[in-house]
Amino acid sequence: METSLNAATLAAPGLRRARVLAGIAAVDLADDARVSYQMLAKLEQGTRRASPATARRIARALSITLDTAVRQGIFSFST
Repeated sequence: METSLNAATLAAPGLRRARVLAGIAAVDLADDARVSYQMLAKLEQGTRRASPATARRIARALSITLDTAVRQGIFSFST
């Protein structure tokens, strides 16, 4: 999967659901993942796509791997 990440951005269709199920406030997830609250909100709304690095940081802040996040539908690939 790593090679396909280089040319991809990741949509985040399941990000809000995963965050809510994890019991994490949006502001806390943004802080833990080192992204702005505004960026996180745009990802959750589907108006922005995450870079692989951003998606990894968000997955890590959710205590899962990026691979798991993709398998669970939190992120999906888009070229």
